[in-house]
Amino acid sequence: MADSTNLVSSNVSHGEKLDSWAPFPELARASIVQMSQSGPDPGTWEATECLIEWCAKLYRNPTVTDGNVQPLSTDPIPFRTPSNGYSYDDLYGPGGHEHPSFAITPAAADSLPSTLPPFDSNRFDVSVGDHEIIRSFVRRMLNFTFVNQDQLTVASAFAYGVDVAALMGNMTDSLTNLIRTGPNATVVEGVVLRPETFISVQWAWLALPIALVLLSAAFLVATLLVSRRHSVPLWKSGLLPYIFHNGLAGEWKEEERRAIYEGRVNKRPEMERRARGIGAKLTRSEEGETRLVRI
Repeated sequence: MADSTNLVSSNVSHGEKLDSWAPFPELARASIVQMSQSGPDPGTWEATECLIEWCAKLYRNPTVTDGNVQPLSTDPIPFRTPSNGYSYDDLYGPGGHEHPSFAITPAAADSLPSTLPPFDSNRFDVSVGDHEIIRSFVRRMLNFTFVNQDQLTVASAFAYGVDVAALMGNMTDSLTNLIRTGPNATVVEGVVLRPETFISVQWAWLALPIALVLLSAAFLVATLLVSRRHSVPLWKSGLLPYIFHNGLAGEWKEEERRAIYEGRVNKRPEMERRARGIGAKLTRSEEGETRLVRI
């Protein structure tokens, strides 16, 4: 995805002609004179002419990682000068609108490869107020004299043989980002592509586990119904049913035998009541088996 918007770029060159007047679409021209502090000719003066102007920037292959936009690859596209120059008509247009603007177009017709609706990639409307405010700010910012190394001004950034081209590039990049993200910035509505995680369920692989769960539930319900129909007692894992039903050797009273035979000792409460009066111990029989024997 690529997009273009009204931005600012810098073009720095060394030359003899230093001009502070900036015709449209330029924002400012500045000449920076430095004294060389090192190199083959220390103490010599070096003059650099800086041009700051409107341009379009083409953003290529934007990526977002963890919600943060990674550094973008940009290509600056210069604008052409209007045919009738920098005049009042260019600024205000016919009729003098309340919020006037003027249009700037790329220098080459094929500079921008695509058009992103609803914006025409070959036309950019710039507010006159924005243009004049930015131009005035840039000109004031670049109007300085640096004579003391203790000064904390913009001038100190240009001292001692700094790379003026790189420094001006950083300044215009910051100005560009401020314009792009400002409260009156024009935002292009588009489609953003981002990775999305989907879970694909193979229902055929879940057929066996689902069938086992359903069959287990059906078996449990059937067991409950059959047990209820035949009045089968619920013994769970207690030891008392084992003791009262052929698990305890020894002599039993006749009443106890009759109660067990008639099924009156099938429920746990009755077993627990009768067990309170019964004693038992582990005894080894003649066959060598260890059994519980009633005492």
